[in-house]
Amino acid sequence: MIKYFRLSLAVLALILLTFYACKKEENAEPDSTNTSNSLFGSAVSITVKGKVCDVNGVAISGALVKSGNVNSTTDVNGMFILNDFSANQKLGCITVEKAGYFKGVRSFLPKSGGNELQIRLLTKSVDGTINSSVGGTVAIQNGSVSLPANGVLLNNAPYSGTVNVAIKHFDPMSTNFSDEMPGSLVGVTNDSVSGLTSYGMLGVELTDNSGHLLQIANGKTATLTFKVPASLQASAPSSIDLWSLDEVKGYWVKEGVATLVNNVYTGQVSHFSFWNCDVSTDFVYINGQIINSQTQQPLQGATITISSPNFGSRNDLTNSQGQFSGAVPNGVGLSITVSVNCSGSQTVVYNGNLPAMSTNTTIAAIAVSLPGQTILTGTVVG
Repeated sequence: MIKYFRLSLAVLALILLTFYACKKEENAEPDSTNTSNSLFGSAVSITVKGKVCDVNGVAISGALVKSGNVNSTTDVNGMFILNDFSANQKLGCITVEKAGYFKGVRSFLPKSGGNELQIRLLTKSVDGTINSSVGGTVAIQNGSVSLPANGVLLNNAPYSGTVNVAIKHFDPMSTNFSDEMPGSLVGVTNDSVSGLTSYGMLGVELTDNSGHLLQIANGKTATLTFKVPASLQASAPSSIDLWSLDEVKGYWVKEGVATLVNNVYTGQVSHFSFWNCDVSTDFVYINGQIINSQTQQPLQGATITISSPNFGSRNDLTNSQGQFSGAVPNGVGLSITVSVNCSGSQTVVYNGNLPAMSTNTTIAAIAVSLPGQTILTGTVVG
């Protein structure tokens, strides 16, 4: 059961002051993550708070959360706050690092009333090894990595020895795709911005036996394969653009082409990051608000899922003003779901449809009824 209490303004102020006093101080040096161009609007200062958890929703403490030179560390509940860091009007980006996990990268459309994020970190383990002198292949169920002989560097010098390969496949049709995938489905090529429809995504990390990062040697390439999910195989093109993630700025950069054989894309890459097989799409920005139908107050912390059959799903969390935002496909009918956390699990409180949009759109506020809601009124004294 969800309970709501109306407290006096003085008590609310005391609670807020206590909350912020307990937060870890962030490094307040100038930040440099904004794109410094007009693609995503001018530079703005924003604040983000959120939670970092694993794939099972268990909080991860001690994770380093940063944007540029502004950083914080998650507390025992996985919570963090980054105050007053630089972003762009239409793109913000933060990264999360914790030993034993793949790096988390989240980009988002900043909201004027504040920003809330939930980031899932994915466990990193060695999926196989390759002798750097002879090269070889490491495969998982939905992808693979092949390295050429004598094709690996350690600190920009030729490396000879065992290469430990960790691979993570991201399924674009998974309900957790938006929470787990790095960045967001926005790409940049030739100074233009586009939306992306993913047909497969991999994260790859190479290390030596001491855990030092390895990279591909200059003039060499590695081969990646991506298995196309069954529900996307009918629409998969014979060749597709291959994109790598700019982990600082938070958008994808087109770098090559992958070809399709037997429902598997194969492409060559010259460095390791996150790699994505995508079709470019036109997109528009959507903004909206969720309110509690009984109190007519903004609903904070609700999960908004906007979906289409061919473009997958995008998630966002409402802020203290009940606001949500994001990029959605241009000219495509969409469905929208609102869910809230009730006793540790997500409960859907609204399902609806959105018409196709061809311009940036602010939709009418959506009023939702919360299950088992009890409203108590009064004044806290003493």
